[in-house]
Amino acid sequence: MILFRIFALSASIQISITADPISRPRIVESGYPWSDYVPVGNIRYVDWSEFGDGGAGEGRGVPQSVFKSRIPMIIRGSPVGEWGVSGWHPKKIQTEISTLQNVYIGHDNLFLYFHDDKDDFNQGILSEFSSRGWAPNYYLRNLSTADFFHQCRAFSQGMPPPDNPLYYYYSGDLGIWAESPDSPGITGDFPWEESLEIFGVPEEFRALNKGEKTQEVISWLGCDNVTASPHYDSVHNFFLQVYGAKRFTIFPPEAHLGLHMHPKSHPSWTQAQVVDLNNVNVQKYPLFPTTPSGFDFTLQPGEVLYLPPFWFHRVQSIGMSISLALWTDSKLVDDIDEVFSSPLPFESSWTRTQFLSTSFKSNPIIAHVLTLTNPGYSSIRSLHISAYTSIHRPGPYPFITLALF
Repeated sequence: MILFRIFALSASIQISITADPISRPRIVESGYPWSDYVPVGNIRYVDWSEFGDGGAGEGRGVPQSVFKSRIPMIIRGSPVGEWGVSGWHPKKIQTEISTLQNVYIGHDNLFLYFHDDKDDFNQGILSEFSSRGWAPNYYLRNLSTADFFHQCRAFSQGMPPPDNPLYYYYSGDLGIWAESPDSPGITGDFPWEESLEIFGVPEEFRALNKGEKTQEVISWLGCDNVTASPHYDSVHNFFLQVYGAKRFTIFPPEAHLGLHMHPKSHPSWTQAQVVDLNNVNVQKYPLFPTTPSGFDFTLQPGEVLYLPPFWFHRVQSIGMSISLALWTDSKLVDDIDEVFSSPLPFESSWTRTQFLSTSFKSNPIIAHVLTLTNPGYSSIRSLHISAYTSIHRPGPYPFITLALF
């Protein structure tokens, strides 16, 4: 018997996302709103004063009970209102920042993210994705900040041709702006050390690579109605709404089956196949009615959303929007890496069927054992199951399971 390390089959798609997206597929669904099938819950609102000093000996930051609960909440009255970033608006950013790198542009307001960082081991294996109709529905381009906000204002005023609108959004590490020679001061509006004190994640909830109290700060700029399709992130996310508003629709990690996740081998593997929650086709996605209760709410300026790791979220800009996201990798990331890379027993004489059967059965057992020791690990089991899901594709054979060929 030999040990064979199983990897979800994946690869970078050999396509460019810098060309004009006119030929790119649009996300078109036909169905009914998600709330026709799934109950809508009420998200919890918390005033910062309810946290007190964070608990005995915890300082004045978010208390550990918030991270232990694994439940999202909206925080009002936090120290964010005293930070310089709370006064950001399009004109200020346009004055301080000359160019935005890699702006997302598409003919569809609903963006389905493609990961373009697959490793060399997988190069070329799934290049046929492109020939089968899978491609980003957006392209990337550097824009002056003035042009970006001009396009946002023009679109909101109905100036683009109604049959061919363009939608724009930007996201990037806030530190990039600090490195720009023509913007020495704007990142000074964000108090880096205080943000760690206020929104720092305790060590027991952080990944090993986040052993120190560090976090990424991501800036988001969006035009009206730009929407990120349902997806999950593996981070503790404190989402600060600075300017404008955003509508969130979120579901717990257990929603992975109902949302019909893309398999691990697909470049949209953290994204749901149910991309348009306003038009859910239950014939195409029959498990959607099994989705647990979701939350639907609008985040206003000055409010902070705590979104636990692996919660699915759809995010829509209401008017022009400026936001900051404080990300810290979850401890579950380390455990997920272990599950997905665990060695499995493999006999060289086995048939393909025997090999696949073992790979599908063994790793879920490992994941299930983890859920018995810690209820929070149910996310690992969920993600492993969805890693081998079927995917709807264009063409005469609409469903394919991407695993080991």
